Amino acid sequence: MAITWKITKLDSNNADGGVFRVHWKAIENSGPEKLKIYGTVGFEPDASDSGFISYDSLTESKVLDWVWAGGVSKDETENALTAQLAASTTSEGVPWT
Repeated sequence: MAITWKITKLDSNNADGGVFRVHWKAIENSGPEKLKIYGTVGFEPDASDSGFISYDSLTESKVLDWVWAGGVSKDETENALTAQLAASTTSEGVPWT
């Protein structure tokens, strides 16, 4: 099973570059069709905090860490995608490559 996590959009403050909302999706790529779960996580950025990272300095990896620390369970999301794939009742394609 191949699950890919992507950050699709960041909403940030123009004044300090603080990200206040992250849009994410998890995609299961190994089945006959791509299955997706997506959502948003909200934050309250504080530019005076020593751990503050502005929009221009972020990486997708760092933002994914925020998503998982912000209440999105990586394991539960991936398990839900696995269950959707297992419940799939149709397939398409050919059995050879």
